[in-house]
Amino acid sequence: MVRTIIYIGTVSALLAGVDARFARAAETPPATEALAEITVTAEKQTQNLQKTAAQVTALPADILIDAGITDLRQAQMIVPSVRFQAEGNNTQVFVRGVGANLDFPNVEPNVAFNFAGVYLPREATSAAFFDVQQLEILPGSQGTLYGRSAIGGTINLTPAKPGFNNDGETVLEVGNHSLVHVTTTQNVKASDSVALRLAVDYAYNTGYEETGAFSKDDLSARLSTIINPSDRLSIYLFAQGATKRGFTENLVNKGSSPIDGSYCEMCYFYGNVWNDTRTGPYAAPFGTTDAQRNHYKTDTVGGQIDYQFDGATLSYIPSYLYLDARPLYWLSAIQSTNTAHYNQLTQELRLASTGNGPFKWLGGLYYYNSRNSGSEFLFTNLPFSFYQTNVDGDRLQGYAAFGQLTYSITDTFRITGGGRGSSTQRTAHGFEVVALGGLPYEFDKTYNHFDWKVGVEKDLTIHPLSATKSNRRSSNPTPWASSRAGWTTVCKSMMRSTTTTSTI
Repeated sequence: MVRTIIYIGTVSALLAGVDARFARAAETPPATEALAEITVTAEKQTQNLQKTAAQVTALPADILIDAGITDLRQAQMIVPSVRFQAEGNNTQVFVRGVGANLDFPNVEPNVAFNFAGVYLPREATSAAFFDVQQLEILPGSQGTLYGRSAIGGTINLTPAKPGFNNDGETVLEVGNHSLVHVTTTQNVKASDSVALRLAVDYAYNTGYEETGAFSKDDLSARLSTIINPSDRLSIYLFAQGATKRGFTENLVNKGSSPIDGSYCEMCYFYGNVWNDTRTGPYAAPFGTTDAQRNHYKTDTVGGQIDYQFDGATLSYIPSYLYLDARPLYWLSAIQSTNTAHYNQLTQELRLASTGNGPFKWLGGLYYYNSRNSGSEFLFTNLPFSFYQTNVDGDRLQGYAAFGQLTYSITDTFRITGGGRGSSTQRTAHGFEVVALGGLPYEFDKTYNHFDWKVGVEKDLTIHPLSATKSNRRSSNPTPWASSRAGWTTVCKSMMRSTTTTSTI
């Protein structure tokens, strides 16, 4: 897709922010420039990437913008060892081969997705990325700190916070297929202790597939505020909503030769891979493939309240999420739907150490209550729709206590231990499969579990000239930005030994 990108700054960003941004992009960093410090929240504390007892791929906002990343699905183009696969309003997330392709709302994913510290269900991950500060991907089991759905890893998305200024920025993209994508942000300094930020994102195109499917008419908005009543108390609150009103993408046949039906990895029915029609010898016996209108709406409110004690920070993270998704789409020759409805409440309270002593610790309590319902039907355009799931309604309610302690034996050698005890009650209702009689049923069971981990870290030294090699390779600013993200990951692997994690 050919795109034209126009950056329009507002208020003081027009004079300073945008010019500085293009100036930085135009410069080739000198060979002796030091790497900028990158901080992450992988261990629920803001800390230097090199001192984090976890493998992390961190992508700051400028890398995402330069690569044209507008949602989680596109992020797989620049993140190693992942697959973020779209199906309707769901995103199937695989990290290092671990994930799940069951898209029912009553089946938990294997990789957790967190926005501003709040767990989101898989259907919420298909909304647009906008006004992002950083994206972090943590491979491997993260059960001790993150709990539910984190056996295969965790993805953390951090939004941009309000600034105590009146800066703003607008980014406009236009392109083929009548593409219009605009993101605008604006800070408002209400007082020395109160700041607001409004971010709005709108995307439109006429559809990439032959029938007009896979189009966008999507609107998202977020209003956030930071309130600092005192030096010790900080309050961050946000409310955001997203709607999608375009045509859902249709799945096309791939992997079979249209000539003899044999396996062929890169074979499609037509030369155009975006041709989702079924005509001529490939005509669908159950209806004519066409574009189907999407229906998607989600609203989330949340925040984080921090109070600074001497030597520790107490944080409270509440949230509430509502989601309603009712898409129609074609699975090649079969019209289908996969609906999902969520009402989710989460709360987390944690106490974490601050300072530079040999001990770094945190402990917390977590509660969530998630009610969801949804179903998948095949042949939805025919009288004999086929019911794909036998769970009509599901409720998960869980409690957990978790903690982690890191002790620095020396400046370069550390040991870490952590654990999480949880109790989860699942109640559900639905109908048995037809083969078992198709009778209604009720389900109620409580699961108790304990996760633990032990890790050893050692900081190794590297030759200082190594930090300049990626800078010397390129005079193109965009590849340098990408290589900088890659260098962060490589540098981390070279400087630290692997952390051993055991989970039961």
